[in-house]
Amino acid sequence: MGRAGEADPIGSEAAEIDVVGAVQGTGSPSVGGAGRGAARGAAAAVMVGAACWSLGCSGAPEAAPAPAEPEVAYAEIGDIRMYYEVHGAGEPVILLHGGSTSAAVWSRQIPVLAEKYRVIVPDLRAHGRTNDGAGPLTYAGMTEDVVALLDRLGVERAHVIGWSMGGTIGLHLALSHPDRVGKLVLLGAPYHRDGLDDGFREWFRGAAPGDWAQEAIDFYRANAPDPDHWDVFFGKLRDLVMTEPTLTEADLARVRAPTLVVYGREETVIQPAHIEAMARAIPGAELVAIDGTGHHAYMERPDEFNAAIVEFLRR
Repeated sequence: MGRAGEADPIGSEAAEIDVVGAVQGTGSPSVGGAGRGAARGAAAAVMVGAACWSLGCSGAPEAAPAPAEPEVAYAEIGDIRMYYEVHGAGEPVILLHGGSTSAAVWSRQIPVLAEKYRVIVPDLRAHGRTNDGAGPLTYAGMTEDVVALLDRLGVERAHVIGWSMGGTIGLHLALSHPDRVGKLVLLGAPYHRDGLDDGFREWFRGAAPGDWAQEAIDFYRANAPDPDHWDVFFGKLRDLVMTEPTLTEADLARVRAPTLVVYGREETVIQPAHIEAMARAIPGAELVAIDGTGHHAYMERPDEFNAAIVEFLRR
């Protein structure tokens, strides 16, 4: 891995970290008091995913090699310098990662999608190799960052695939810029903050920056433009999770993009009933539940997840 902020393309050996400790529980948060078991389980599920950036998670399939020689660049967008990669050619597809992770989580999807699509993979504001800006993290602000990146790349319309926080950004994009979204895929994404698992919310509300998985903290410090910004970033992310999103079912009824909603049947971060309600509220949305996985279906069941999105996009 290069110096902080340098680019190692997704799928490269340098983009990988050892996350066995996190999977075995050493990276899990310590939760005390009432609700300890539920809070610990939900928070640990998030943190294992936060640590599993590319490869190495116990029980997770190995990532396929990334397509050769992707475009790797930065885009000056407002007060941030956004890292992004572009793989393949064809109709544009943009992949939006979850909170406290980076574009590297998509290492199992990029090779499959790049066979037929132009796959755009950014590190979102304050994540990975993209710096933080002034003010709080908000869904509205990150949505406008994505629009600006599409403008910079000359993309008028793209299919949007988002996981967790990235899925919520995709929802905002479909509502505020409907002409920019082709098809929409939402994996483990909430439309309202009340959709979070109660245990996870309980843990995150009182969490300190050092409570996160050490592997994820180390990865952040090795890649972020400012390695010492972790504490500030963590506080901003916690504030985002506690206060947003605030979309309603009436908002969801205004989504016009063909939508696929996906979740793992063992989901412990977002309430499954919340995800199912979202699918019912979005006109014509399709719902797919994947067995044997929870919040990280893209990583733990990539074959099933990839098959679902490829079949949906080709129609």
